Amino acid sequence: MKTMRRLYRHFDAEGRLLYIGISANPFSRLNQHIHESHWADQIRIVTIETVKTMFDNRDTTARDMATAFAVELEAIARERPLYNTNGQRNRAMFAARRKR
Repeated sequence: MKTMRRLYRHFDAEGRLLYIGISANPFSRLNQHIHESHWADQIRIVTIETVKTMFDNRDTTARDMATAFAVELEAIARERPLYNTNGQRNRAMFAARRKR
């Protein structure tokens, strides 16, 4: 079974970008943010777009994951959301995977 990854963005009531992430299930991920993220009470708008790479749940390739990380990190770097504190860690993980 193939799963499409989705890039999601959370905005506050004034339209400020709070967070960017990538997930196969952005609604489940939103629920995690609501319970775990100190800024989640600010979320008023959520946008979701499909990443143009298909992922196979049984055999996710490193290249597909690299594509997903690249899409997410490019959006974080370009749009500079307020609460993406894991961006630096994700960039390091992505760079390490590319060297393999």
